[in-house]
Parts: sequence; C-alpha cells; structure tokens
Amino acid sequence: VLIGATDGVGTKLRIAQATKKHDWVGIDLVAMCVNDLIVAGGEPLFFLDYYATGSLEINEAAAVVRGIAEGCRQSGCGLIGGETAEMPSMYAPGDYDLAGFSVGAVDRNRILPAGVGAG
Repeated sequence: VLIGATDGVGTKLRIAQATKKHDWVGIDLVAMCVNDLIVAGGEPLFFLDYYATGSLEINEAAAVVRGIAEGCRQSGCGLIGGETAEMPSMYAPGDYDLAGFSVGAVDRNRILPAGVGAG
C-alpha cells in the first residue's frame, strides 16, 4: 500500500533565517515527513519539496536543498523533484517557507497502529 505525508518545519525557519544556517532545516524537513511514514509502518520511497520566497537567494536556497538531499540520503529515500516559487508580494526580504511531501510503502498487513479499536 502506498502511504503519504506532508509537513513543514514551523517556526524553526525563523532560527535558520536568523542564524543564516539553512542546511539543517532541510534535513529536519525530510525527517518530519519521513517520520510520519515510519510510524505508520512504512518505508520511505521518495520526497518532494516546496520552497517559497519573495526573492530567491541562490546560496541560501542551495543550502536548504543540500540539507534536503542529505535528509533523503539519511532516510533512504530519493529526492525526485520539487518546486521553487518566487512571490515578492507574499514574503518579506529574507523570508522563505518550506513544505515537504513524502511517499512510502507498507505491506497491508503491517500498517500501524495494529489492533487499535474503539473504546
């Protein structure tokens, strides 16, 4: 059975933006999504990202994507694509937002949680 998850990193983005250290937030993005697959009994297959900003800062975006690639390497899934959106009227200078999407597989008889019922 294919399973999917989507997530973001929330206010951790503010820490990355304030410290100008962006790679770790990419690793965290993958971890948040892949964790949702694992707790359902799944094995991560692939990942896609969404990076939105007012004005693309190449070095900053590249650091985020390097982190995403490292997160995928650590979790054993492929980074197969994503989207970068530049929207000047939506984001203040220096701000960006991230979202991740992961797909995994699990045998139907191994979907977690098992044996959960009403009551």
